[in-house]
Formats: sequence, C-alpha cells, structure tokens
Amino acid sequence: MTTMSLRLVLRPAAVLGFALAASVPTMANPGPNCTLATPTDKAECATVTMAIGARTTSLDPSAGGPSTDYQPMYPQQGLLYRYDIDLVPRMDLIEAETVSPDGLTITQTIRKGAKYSDGSPVVAEDVVFAFERWKAAGISSAFIAPIKSVAAQGDGTIVWSLSSPYPDFKHAIASHFLGIHPKKQIQEKTPAEYFKKPVSAGPLMLSEWTPGTDQMVLKANPHYWAKPHVQELRIVVIPDPTSRLLALQQGSVDYVYTLPLNAASRNDASKVTIINHAEPGTFMLAVNNYQGQPNAALKDKKVRQAMSLVIDRKRVAEIGFFGIPEPACAYAFKPGNPYFQCSLPNDGRPDVAAAKARLAETAWPNGFSFEMIVPARPQWAEAAQVVAADLAKIGITANVKPLPDADITTRIRARNYELVFFRNAVQTPILQLRNWFFPGGAWVVNSGFENPTAAALLAEAGSSSDPAKIKDLLRKLELLAVEDSSYIPLTSQFSLSGIRHARGVVEAVRPGEYLFVKTTPALPVN
Repeated sequence: MTTMSLRLVLRPAAVLGFALAASVPTMANPGPNCTLATPTDKAECATVTMAIGARTTSLDPSAGGPSTDYQPMYPQQGLLYRYDIDLVPRMDLIEAETVSPDGLTITQTIRKGAKYSDGSPVVAEDVVFAFERWKAAGISSAFIAPIKSVAAQGDGTIVWSLSSPYPDFKHAIASHFLGIHPKKQIQEKTPAEYFKKPVSAGPLMLSEWTPGTDQMVLKANPHYWAKPHVQELRIVVIPDPTSRLLALQQGSVDYVYTLPLNAASRNDASKVTIINHAEPGTFMLAVNNYQGQPNAALKDKKVRQAMSLVIDRKRVAEIGFFGIPEPACAYAFKPGNPYFQCSLPNDGRPDVAAAKARLAETAWPNGFSFEMIVPARPQWAEAAQVVAADLAKIGITANVKPLPDADITTRIRARNYELVFFRNAVQTPILQLRNWFFPGGAWVVNSGFENPTAAALLAEAGSSSDPAKIKDLLRKLELLAVEDSSYIPLTSQFSLSGIRHARGVVEAVRPGEYLFVKTTPALPVN
C-alpha cells in the first residue's frame, strides 16, 4: 500500500449544494495520544469518527450486504481467525489448532475464557451454528465448498472435516461470513431481532444503533481477550464523496474509507494522510447469463470477445481512475499473487481491427446497444464512460446508468440487468477465482455463469500445495475465461482513503476492506 500527500481542492458546502449529515460532530476528538504523529504502538485513541457512504442495513453476516454493512460488522464479530493489518489471518477466538497428516481433519481449541460482551461464554456449538447459517444462506458458499462438516466436541473443541486439503481454509473462515454469535440468543430472539443489537466477541461492541439511521457507535468490548487501542468508534453516513472529503479536511471526521479522486492534488500531510488502498481485486464487466437476459447480442460469446478486444484498459486506468490502478492483463489480481500470469490476448492491450473482425462473425456486425449499470461510487461511472467510448469504436452503444449500491444489489439479485460494471475483490487469488467460476461463488450466483471444466480446475488448484501445478491449472482456467468472456477484466482495484488519527489503530486492512482494530496483546503469530 502506498500513501500520497495531496492538496485538496474544496469549495464551500453551499456552493457544492450538499449538507453534512446531522449526526457528524462539529469537530472529531480522537484524543492527544492519537494524532498522525503518534507512533502506532503508543497510540491510545479516545473516539475515532469514521465516515461511510451509505447506511448499514444489517449486522447479520448471512444477509450478504455491501461493505458498508461488513466494515462496521467485522470488529464486532467473534472470529476464529481475524485479519491483521496486513491481511494475514491470525488466531483470535482459538488458541490451538492441529491438522491431520492427510489435511482432511482440522481440530481447534477455543481460547480459554472467551466471552461475549454480555459475559456469556463462547462455545463450540456457536461456531457450528454460524457455519450452518452461512451454508444455508448460500452467500459465497464457494469459499466453504471443501468443508464437509463441522462438529462441536464439548464446549471447547471444534472439528472440521474436509473433502480435500484446503490451503485457503484460514482465509475462508477469517471472512465476515463466519461471524460467531450465541446460538441460543439468535434462536430465542430470531435473527431479525437479535442483529438489531447483537452481543460481540470481537474487540468492539455495539453501543448505539437503530437500523435505518445514519449513525452507529461502537465501544471497546471489556470482555474481549485483548485491550483495544480505541475506546469508541463513531460511524456516520455521508453519502456524497465530496462531502466526505470536506468533513475530513475540516476535522469533522477522522477517517474516510472512500474519497473522490478528482478532488485531490496536494494536502497538508501533517493533518491528513491520503492512502491509496491497493486491493486484492479486479474491476470488470459482468454479463447477465441467466435466461432472462433481454439482450440477445450479449448472449453471443464472440460479441463479448469483441468487446474485450476493443477496450483500452490503460485509458480506463489513466482517464477513468486517474492513473492509480494498473490495466489488467488477467482475471486474477496482481499484487501479492504468486500465480499471476497474463492471459488476455495481446496482454490486454486493445486491438480495434481484431475486435471489428470478431464482431463481423456475429449477427451484429454493425453493433447494438445495451444498458451498463454501475455503482455510483467515486469515479466508477467515469471509468464506465471510458469503456463506453471504446465500445463505440466498433458500433456498440453502452448506455451507462449510475445507481446507488442498494439499487445495484436489487437489480442483480432480481437478474434484472444486461451488464454491470463492478469488481471482484477477495483475499486470495484462488478465492477470487472461486467467486467467478466455482458453484456458489458470489459472481456465479450474480451472473449465472456455469462451466464445469472451470470448476474442476479450481477444485484441483484449491487443494494443491504445489505452486507450479497451481499456476498451470490457473493458466488453463484463465484461458477458458477469455474464451467465454462473460466477465471482462479492466484494471486492478483500489480505494482512496483519508485519515487524521494515528495510523494502524482503526483502519482498513492492507490491502483490502475489513476494518482492523489494534489491540494489546496483538493477534498472535500462528
């Protein structure tokens, strides 16, 4: 991850036509031992105020909400493995783990004295219940496909049975989908009622929140096994990215996860640090493969191949995203990926002549039109317009339609879309590819993509510990993906964030989105 010192170009709120959320304080107050100049190890933050772009709709991991749900959710959840600041899964609620010689049985011991914020004990049956809820919800179930079952042996022991060795196991269960909560309380209150004010087995616990409102307050969990370095985290909703930027610059908030790219040049680095969060993901186009797809042209893979061939990914990166990401030459993300290898024709560079020739082989040689929906996030619609301009070179008209995240989610789940500009961001390259190509993957569910050969290649790669074999299998998988082009990779993924308080106390993991909270002692080295 890199940081940039930028000067922020701002105009008064009245001129810009926005108002800050009423819940935003006049001045945030993280405390004297929580400034940018404070060394992370010595930082003690009283109150950190974080601005997010949309209301949190649910704290239930089985609801499958956007990042504005799972960022506030993550530090409240009980987790067997929790991500550290560098996106490494570390033991949290477990203190020991053994793996059988064949890799098919994993036995874990719950940390002695582990409790929820109400003082009740964390027990193995709660873990089994959390896994069963995840599996039943069918959300990103590709992550847990190699897990046959999980069982509780008494209150303190968990036994996982796998169908094949699973090197990404720790990453899978460190995700927010395995958020651990008391089985008894959820069953007594119903999930809908319980998750309005859940108890916590994480470093922070819910103090104030009413679903549908613009503010949430989390406080340090006195029953967590380690001491958080922040006593209170206030989360406020500021939908407009320029408003978030202004609130950060004025000191109304201490941390903003997503900022507008076009509002920044240079900034007073003694007050605000701008952070380029490189993320383990890929911006892409995804076609609706379900039978209800209204656009016949998009059902033709040669049409999709032509679209991929004509896109100038360098222009998307430089014009759409201000040159921050890299143009993609493969499906899997590049940073930190030991298996990365270019797979797109011409290493992803545009070839207009080849695109025209491929389109000429279809029933739409002169082009067609379609609707491209895109989340109304900073610069996403602008990048989508760059893609649309490239498609116009071969006669294809893409009508770009920015929508709020909630509307995008509704359209996708209802299968009421033709093509969406989105992203696929997951912790490891194999889990990212599972999202696209393995049954139960988030984008398999979202797009209806099915390819048994791709799924078999991923299953074999995901159970192997031989780097050369994995790389070869993933190469074959990527070439299958290029041939089909139901997904069209564009650039690497990132978010631009800003922070006023001590680094590494409350901040998104590097790289990635999950919210990290520093504690003493720290998450142990496994």
